[in-house]
Amino acid sequence: MCTIIYTSGTTGEPKGVMLTHNNIISNSLAASESLAFSKDDTFLSFLPLCHIFERMAGYYTAFASGSLVCYAESIETVPANLIEIKPTIVTTVPRLFERIYSKIKRNVETQSVNKQKIFNWALETGTEYQRAKKADKRNSCFSS
Repeated sequence: MCTIIYTSGTTGEPKGVMLTHNNIISNSLAASESLAFSKDDTFLSFLPLCHIFERMAGYYTAFASGSLVCYAESIETVPANLIEIKPTIVTTVPRLFERIYSKIKRNVETQSVNKQKIFNWALETGTEYQRAKKADKRNSCFSS
């Protein structure tokens, strides 16, 4: 056994989950094979290290690849830390993206109608681009 990670207890009592060295190493190797992390990468870490996703993606995998890990002071300082550190990799959970998106939307709503139209156009364009990119990737899997 390498570590015990405690669940949050959302479906009942919190439980200690035992992870072996093999669990940790196999996850780190799989992540490294999927994404080309290197010693030139800088991670910005802000989730608690008791969170298994942060420990695996933002800690063990980063260390295994020789990357630099920088820690945000808090969730509130993440925007300033992004500017200060200029990370190449940020591992996160959907909640952070929701918070960033909500803050941007609130800011956009205070802008002129023209700026709002430009923002909404850019958002639609990006969404269409991602859909087309996904569709192309799916199509390329079946061609040959």
